[in-house]
Amino acid sequence: MLILSVDLTEVVLVSSIVSVLCCYLGVQFVRILFSDTVSVSFAIKDWKILFWGGVVGSVFNGFGLTLLNQTYKPTVDNSVLLLEVTGYVVGDVLGLVFCLISIVYMFRMIRFIKIIPDK
Repeated sequence: MLILSVDLTEVVLVSSIVSVLCCYLGVQFVRILFSDTVSVSFAIKDWKILFWGGVVGSVFNGFGLTLLNQTYKPTVDNSVLLLEVTGYVVGDVLGLVFCLISIVYMFRMIRFIKIIPDK
């Protein structure tokens, strides 16, 4: 988002910071709630935490960006706000699912051509 904008306004910079902060807080929130360890590994449990952290981060991101964007539009219905949050969440979660599926198939392809040896 930051790279694609032609003129770097303060809204673009602040929204990028809000997005990064919300994603980090979402993953940490899920890790504190559902994990008994602090370390990161590639176990199935950690991939599930990463997925659910991404979903929670998407919800946080949706609320954060909606609140940021609505400061410039003072008269907006609550239904419009909910619809905007839902749009952010659906887009973020679909992107998360696409990226995770791509990573799974990339690792399978790498294992198939024997770059990563089997155990």
